[in-house]
Amino acid sequence: MLNLFYPKAFSGTVVLGDEISDLEWNSCGFDESSNLCYIQLSKLRSKNIPSRKKINQYKESLQLSDGEFLGEFNLLIFDPEANVLITQGNFYGLTTKQISMSLNNLRLRFKDEIEDGKKQMFYSG
Repeated sequence: MLNLFYPKAFSGTVVLGDEISDLEWNSCGFDESSNLCYIQLSKLRSKNIPSRKKINQYKESLQLSDGEFLGEFNLLIFDPEANVLITQGNFYGLTTKQISMSLNNLRLRFKDEIEDGKKQMFYSG
């Protein structure tokens, strides 16, 4: 059975060409007082990495380890009553197209997980 409260049970990572979208599990939730759902997606990038710099000193390149990226974040807020999705932009973050692709990919993956869970319950019980 799929457990959404245990992130390892469901991968929130979506490969978008040479970039990666990742669901920030610790930044998802539902605010009961405002009746709003919110999630945060991160764009993981390993290209166009900035340098560190101090005044009157040479710049230092930032070195990333294998599998390490810079995270650029986008907040998404959904109002189920108005059926409106609000996205917070970030210059280096995901584009609206990438957000749409990520959400569609996650929705299809979630749907598959639910179907697999139903099949397992049917065949095991």
